[in-house]
Amino acid sequence: MTITSIPMKLERLLHRRLNRINSLPIAVSDRKRTNETIAYFEEFDSGFSEKLFVLHMSTTEFSSEFRVADGISIIALDYEQINALNWFMNMSLKIEHPIYHYNEFMIRSGELLASWGEIEAAKRVYLRLTSTWHGFNSAPTTPHPYWRPFYPMGLISMSRVVEYLSQAFVLGHEIGHHFRTLSENRNAVIADEIANEFFQASMLEESVTGDGPKFVSFFSPPVDVKLDEDGSFDGQATRGMFLMKYFESIKSQQISEIFCDYFAFVAVSISAATRRTPPIDVINALVLCIEGVERLTYLTNTLQRTPRLRRRTAVRFDSGNGKLRIAFLLHLIDLSVNNKISLPEPARDYWSTVEEGARKHLELFQSRYGRNSIADMTKFLARGAFCLGTGMEFPDLPPQPDIKSGPDGIMQMAQEALLIPWRFPPSVYRIKDNHSWTPEQPGDPAITGFAAALTDSVECVFGYGSEMANSRRLKEATIRLVRSPRLRLLDPDGRRAKAAKAARRAEREVSPVAKRAE
Repeated sequence: MTITSIPMKLERLLHRRLNRINSLPIAVSDRKRTNETIAYFEEFDSGFSEKLFVLHMSTTEFSSEFRVADGISIIALDYEQINALNWFMNMSLKIEHPIYHYNEFMIRSGELLASWGEIEAAKRVYLRLTSTWHGFNSAPTTPHPYWRPFYPMGLISMSRVVEYLSQAFVLGHEIGHHFRTLSENRNAVIADEIANEFFQASMLEESVTGDGPKFVSFFSPPVDVKLDEDGSFDGQATRGMFLMKYFESIKSQQISEIFCDYFAFVAVSISAATRRTPPIDVINALVLCIEGVERLTYLTNTLQRTPRLRRRTAVRFDSGNGKLRIAFLLHLIDLSVNNKISLPEPARDYWSTVEEGARKHLELFQSRYGRNSIADMTKFLARGAFCLGTGMEFPDLPPQPDIKSGPDGIMQMAQEALLIPWRFPPSVYRIKDNHSWTPEQPGDPAITGFAAALTDSVECVFGYGSEMANSRRLKEATIRLVRSPRLRLLDPDGRRAKAAKAARRAEREVSPVAKRAE
């Protein structure tokens, strides 16, 4: 089992270095599930956790970490990251109004900014969110929620997955980092072989036309968004030389990522087996989990990189790993279903019972998440949200070209990659254009909620200068303020008065603390 005690000095040092603001209390059931997952791994790899410690925390930066200190592997497991993924998965099971997705991502933005000490920026996010709700409440709207047609049972079935899957996935992934330190470990060797074989086999994909050169599947150069002296949009540039220079480093990082996802898959599979969860639900939930991870990552990175001053600069947008990770997880499921992979007995037995319907669903997902993957959308939406949030006007674009083969086709694809954020309709980035949204409208409300929230959050940060505060009490009070609109998500009518009361109380807390901090 995990180390039951860690030197107090080391624990204090870890908390001091992490320097995070506590979020919600950690439930006893969550700790219990963590211990269950560790116990699962102990059963098929006795002694693996001899030098492993799990630092339980719940913070407003909602991200888990793996560290090594004094010969001990330390997983800083952030339960608020798990809460955020649970929320995203639950919301994605329904056809929900975009404002509910927008609401949560704006709150997450405010929490991050307050945690970093940018109190005024966090308050601007809160004011923008409350203003949006005022506009929404005065517009004709439709009831909620609407179940997606491929979830006819609603949450009755899927809730069993959401309850544990994201926790098993996050913890299993961090456990994978620990296994990377165990070079002679049998399971580490197996994971390394599977990850490398998949990566090499999937590295190249056919061109769009089918008769041109093959392209590297999981590599695309970063894109720089350039701003001039006044902070105005000044064009974009692909950093092809950067990709060439760091190609091997990026390749190593991506293989490491899917190596860890092997253990995340094992954790999820064993958890699903013990709960007798239908495999089709696990397939759906795993894809949603990765999409949630990607959006939270781009939300954090975009806000971190947004300039606080109006000056000449270039902001880099990296290519994410969502497409790679989803493809690898679906590959692992395919291997497991066909008994071509070494897994612990409970996981092997679980996937061997997959019915024909789930097999067809897996094939559908493998096709859907191939080239032009939905998982790639997040990086384009984040770049578009940043450009619009810094003041760029939505451009008029020419029609999409017919991609040619050969060098001309490569240049066309490179040019089109810069324009993809503007191939989405403008309303995707403007929440106020969606107040009268109905479920019959095309598009995914989760995409709109994310893109619109990131656009508005960037607007609340860009060009306001450095506004740092180090008062922990002020940070905590501001976090309570930006969270107050969350009650509307639960019951937009019955809780409106309660939400307003909570907001007023939080505002009273922020004001006197801010004055004392000055």
